[in-house]
Amino acid sequence: MSSLNKIRVLITVMFISSITAIIMIYSGYSSLACYFSAVMFGFGLSGIYPLLFSAPVEYGYEISAKQMSGFMFWTSVGEGSIATFNGYMMELFTNNALFFMMFIMAAGFLGAV
Repeated sequence: MSSLNKIRVLITVMFISSITAIIMIYSGYSSLACYFSAVMFGFGLSGIYPLLFSAPVEYGYEISAKQMSGFMFWTSVGEGSIATFNGYMMELFTNNALFFMMFIMAAGFLGAV
């Protein structure tokens, strides 16, 4: 299985787990939804970061050290901004905004991949 297919599988898992967490919330299992979505969101994102580094090599692109360091910097900035944006959404709305943001991000990633 190629790197991009593995990334697609991880994003699909995030998408399905966000729908499951939203259903759990409306069923009255808010704390279980928090634990479940934290684990599944971490599982989905933890594998994407190293797979993104292997995709250019897999497709035969030559990458310099300068390009790789820039890629690492911007992925770190992106990862930090995801957490910051989710925190602001939880502050503005409710704690349930986390699950809806997880759903929106996974749906957007699926459309991009």
